[in-house]
Amino acid sequence: MIVSLRIAAVVGCLVLLSACDRHVRTEMEMKWACKPDRDYDGLQWVEFHFVENPNYFDTEVGPHLCDALKSLGRQTVTMKFDLLGDFVSGFRGYNSVGIDGLATPFSDRNAGVQSFGTAGPGVDPLESAYDRMARR
Repeated sequence: MIVSLRIAAVVGCLVLLSACDRHVRTEMEMKWACKPDRDYDGLQWVEFHFVENPNYFDTEVGPHLCDALKSLGRQTVTMKFDLLGDFVSGFRGYNSVGIDGLATPFSDRNAGVQSFGTAGPGVDPLESAYDRMARR
């Protein structure tokens, strides 16, 4: 009876651990390019390519975002990400939460933008960052 209770407790703990979301914060160096063909009503679209693997990119929309990036005078910026995963599935997704040097640059996440994409082979920089940091 006691052995059964211990086994049930261990299984219950494993189920709880596997269901827990884990958030990991990271920063990545990104090269940016304005998308002037999508600029409307003060919302500017910018495509950010990971310096680590330029085949992977993130597209963000924000009020006067391109103008703000130009004013920084740099070709690359440090973007901040909140990575999401769990014990069972590993990396599941992310949110872009900011850019060093800019105050709240992003617009509503439902602006119809494809946030993340790939234009070729290679390792997903966000997934590899999550894997490295989640093991700590």
